[in-house]
Amino acid sequence: MAGIARVVVDAWRATFAGLLPEDFLKGMSYRHQEQRHSRYLGHAGVVYYVAEDEKGEVVGFASGGPSRHSGFPQEAEVYALYLLPGYQRRKIGSALFAEVARDLGDMEHKGLLALALENNPNKVFYERLRGRPAATGPLTLGETAIGQIAYVWDDLPALIESLRGYAE
Repeated sequence: MAGIARVVVDAWRATFAGLLPEDFLKGMSYRHQEQRHSRYLGHAGVVYYVAEDEKGEVVGFASGGPSRHSGFPQEAEVYALYLLPGYQRRKIGSALFAEVARDLGDMEHKGLLALALENNPNKVFYERLRGRPAATGPLTLGETAIGQIAYVWDDLPALIESLRGYAE
């Protein structure tokens, strides 16, 4: 879990520098993220995939499972998809997303959603995968409310088919 925690904190700090409150980003901790992801990993129906560099260091990961948002009809959710900056735009994220989507489809889920902060410069990733943007409420980070966008796919089997070639 240490590698996953490092990716979360380092990716957020790099991606959201100047876009989110500095005190929030500085307050993120590896220990907290390690504990958080250890808890998720133990839940039924939750899947994790990691990407490693040539030294075996975790450089990215994706996770997903049953939707945590009752306001959406999609039964499955991509919880997280993070890559260290030096590993972005190399199709690694697409491969991780495809693996998570495939596993969620194998669990008989029909629809999928993923949430992104409105000011996330990488949200175009979900748009390229033809995720349909849907309104959702803000997320409170520290003492700041930040807008979110839910990207939804109503036909998970069709999405999985479109990702064939990314998943191994």
